[in-house]
Amino acid sequence: METSKEQGTNFCKKHRWSYEEDKTCCRIFIETYIMKHINCSIDEVIKKILNVHPSMQIGSIRMKLQNIKQICLEYGIEDSSSISPLYKYSNQNLQAMRESLQQVNIII
Repeated sequence: METSKEQGTNFCKKHRWSYEEDKTCCRIFIETYIMKHINCSIDEVIKKILNVHPSMQIGSIRMKLQNIKQICLEYGIEDSSSISPLYKYSNQNLQAMRESLQQVNIII
């Protein structure tokens, strides 16, 4: 059994995003906030992502969604989310967003 100190250490580990994880977040963000213009909470979107990647940290997913929001703002993509943007997204995140948008015929 982990001690509380070990649990705290595991909680603080930085997540290394795979390209597929980035694409999953982008795809769900696009489907929810760009294509369907659903006005659901970030927590609902996080639950959808956790259904696909259950071992991911909620805080890490939240920051990824904020990065995606920033990409939308920078490229003039209208979305229905109320998520605050977070700067300094990765090149991999941008590429996953571009590819995911192309799949729904939106080119940036």
